[in-house]
Amino acid sequence: MKTFGNRSLSSGMYGIINTIWWFEWLVGLGLITYLLTMAFMRKPLDIVLGITFSEGILEKVDTLIPNGNPATLKVTSGNFSFSPANLQEIMLVLTALLLSLTVVFLITYQLKKIFLNFKKNEPLNKLNFPRIKYIGVILIIANIAQWLYSLVLNQYLIQNFKWGNETQLTHSFNVNYFLIGIVLLIVSKIFEMGASLEEENSLTI
Repeated sequence: MKTFGNRSLSSGMYGIINTIWWFEWLVGLGLITYLLTMAFMRKPLDIVLGITFSEGILEKVDTLIPNGNPATLKVTSGNFSFSPANLQEIMLVLTALLLSLTVVFLITYQLKKIFLNFKKNEPLNKLNFPRIKYIGVILIIANIAQWLYSLVLNQYLIQNFKWGNETQLTHSFNVNYFLIGIVLLIVSKIFEMGASLEEENSLTI
């Protein structure tokens, strides 16, 4: 095992992942608390959501919600900025935040467990293989969930904001994350089969 001084590389990586894990919790709880506090106090809260559209020249998008605030569409980046005006919009934003945090937490947790076994000098621990598979499954499910959420979001935006005739909201499926998930499932299976063959060879000898 490669070392830096008296500390192994795997031990250092585990320490980094563990620090990231707790940092994610702090940031996540902070964001949720901030969102709920601003909503409870009826304070304007500017939220940026990434949307896709066929074309458009809009910058200001008027709302159809009574007492609602107009929104801003940045055509160059696809960011749609608006201030939630009711409970439905707050729940829409909160759902997106919770889904994102859940995916990040689950993946980081699996990485923690994997690098913990590396730290113990057990890289071929059988528990590592299903954890790699779990990360792949999480990426695939998260990708599908993100696509479904974009359908719901676009439908809500169409119904509650005034869009010009030249702007059509669309939705996209992130193929990259889906393919990464598939690759991780395959890699997990290959490692699992390799470990089984190695175990059978050792028993035969």
